[in-house]
Amino acid sequence: NEILPVDKLRGMINIDPVEIAARTGHWHEEKMYELGELSRLAPKGMKFMCCNSNFFGACGGSAATQLGLAAAHLEFYLDTFGEVGLEQYWLALTAGTYMFEEIAKHRAMRLLWARLLEEKELAPTHLEIYAETSTQHQTAYDPHSNLLRAASAAFGAIVGGADSVQILPYNSLSTWADPEGERLALNQHFMLAYESYLDRVEDPAAGSFFIEQQTEGLCSAAWEVLNEVREQGGIVEALKRGWVQDKLATDAASAMPEKVLGVDLYPDADQELPEGFTVVPTKDRAAHQAKHSDKEIEPLIPVRWASNAEYQRATAKES
Repeated sequence: NEILPVDKLRGMINIDPVEIAARTGHWHEEKMYELGELSRLAPKGMKFMCCNSNFFGACGGSAATQLGLAAAHLEFYLDTFGEVGLEQYWLALTAGTYMFEEIAKHRAMRLLWARLLEEKELAPTHLEIYAETSTQHQTAYDPHSNLLRAASAAFGAIVGGADSVQILPYNSLSTWADPEGERLALNQHFMLAYESYLDRVEDPAAGSFFIEQQTEGLCSAAWEVLNEVREQGGIVEALKRGWVQDKLATDAASAMPEKVLGVDLYPDADQELPEGFTVVPTKDRAAHQAKHSDKEIEPLIPVRWASNAEYQRATAKES
């Protein structure tokens, strides 16, 4: 009910042609024209140059791969639009449960952005980084363990320098509108901010030899990924050629855990899956490719680390 002047509006607009193509398998050129229109119409406080690089993480990409693809994602828009909308970029990343790696990953993203701008002779500009604790790390069995997973992930993202963090409810897999889950997620935000004061210190990990080394290593590895994408002709061509899909499939296969806490590691044998929740194993890529053979781009496959273990447990109980 409040009327605000245009120059006071703050927020983010989510139109990302690259992510849409990676998710659906279709490249929509008209979305690029929509971004061009937003550059003319969007107030300065609205971030509209959106890079949903969290999707690469949700599809199994390692920290270095997610960063490298994020850099290629950003580069695609920088090459297309130049200085237009430069102050209105925002980038989404997933926040995983390896806390120190997340700190280094988010710090490294700042360095990669700065290097991109310098390489393209653009003025140093702040990049708005949004992080989210995705359902990729959640389990349907022993769901309250997801509170611990989210706390580690959010801590890493905040200390690493994310501008905003979304903590998903611990029971996001089974419901998105549960009052208890949403309240606990909000309380986690409050505890990190008002009890731990994580939003009061800028780059608290600076000077830590371990974190600095990890940050430098991720920057170097991510830049190699960026250069490989460049050899493919850029992020869109790399998607069309299947290079990104191959890279993410390799990462996901190597990162898939052998045991998952609460599922097949220290499980509660009497626990049932949430009512109405059906667990399915990770998609078979060959079958996925056959299903989408008519598309110019093979859609990326989101993964959840516990899905195979949960499927085996559920089917074993049924039999």
